[in-house]
Amino acid sequence: AFPPEWRVYGRSASDDKGPIVAVLNAVDALRATGRGPTWNLRVVLDGEEEAGSRNFLSFASTRAADLKADLAITLDGPRHPSGRPTLYYGVRGGAGLTITVYGAKNDLHSGNYPSMRLARLLASMKDDKGRVTVEHFYRDVVPLTPTERRALEEMPNVEVALRQDFLVALPERGEERLERKLNEPTLSILAMESGGGLTAPARSAIPAFASAR
Repeated sequence: AFPPEWRVYGRSASDDKGPIVAVLNAVDALRATGRGPTWNLRVVLDGEEEAGSRNFLSFASTRAADLKADLAITLDGPRHPSGRPTLYYGVRGGAGLTITVYGAKNDLHSGNYPSMRLARLLASMKDDKGRVTVEHFYRDVVPLTPTERRALEEMPNVEVALRQDFLVALPERGEERLERKLNEPTLSILAMESGGGLTAPARSAIPAFASAR
């Protein structure tokens, strides 16, 4: 037992050093009690999850036979804002790309092209309600079953608390619960850059290009 108000502060204390330490402690607890599982358990730890997992990809490609399993459990991700233990039945992958819009071969005097062209392109990727408009974006999404929808509705509703915590006045598709939106792919703009970025000295010029990630 330990005081529930204890906190650990440090780089990656929650993600992903926290889950790794939790798994190791769980294994120790099973050994200490002698009540281990009745099936074989393989623990795979990746400490480079936020840096591209290059070594894990190499390991997986050369040790594929050792990774075969009937069930894979990923012990990662945030806890539910309600503080209650949560079990997710799937995780989303990620795919990224950089879009660059080019104008003249070099910067020109005053204006906003191609930055405005890029802004319009990005804005066109979602409608006013936050639905992605890219063709076939939702093609592979499997609709939730009535049982799954009912389970989500029975979870504690944390929408109001999240808006207050993050100071968000109107989230995308605010009429839908967060848990339902998490069961669909999302399109996020992670960074935008043009003319050297906001830290570059201000100057009245049309940048030759604008990029978004």
